[in-house]
Amino acid sequence: MPSTINWTLNAQVVGGPKVITSDSTPVEAYDFINVTIPSSPDTVEVEVQPSAGRVTFLMITSDIYHESDLSYTVDAETTVIRMDSPQLFVGAGIMALFGGGPGSLIFTNTTNEPANIRILVGRDATP
Repeated sequence: MPSTINWTLNAQVVGGPKVITSDSTPVEAYDFINVTIPSSPDTVEVEVQPSAGRVTFLMITSDIYHESDLSYTVDAETTVIRMDSPQLFVGAGIMALFGGGPGSLIFTNTTNEPANIRILVGRDATP
């Protein structure tokens, strides 16, 4: 039975405008991944879907953020994405940046503490 992920974004400039948007994303399957990335120069690979190209919703959060010492790459790509804030990717358009949707995220954490990463991924389950 299909599931639905409801999401809301709320942003406000201090003393300025406020933008609120919300929607829902239908998915055939979802996974919630909770993984600790140790403080180490070594990488940790986290599989987010069994087959590339099926992700339609991806949210990545952490209990710590850092502009340069906490990052990830997607699959075998070399582009480093900094985990300097929560990250939300919704829809096929944005997933095209990941080549249709990531199969794995490869994390690097060289901060002084472990990072608890939470990943919510929604995807199609049927090819």
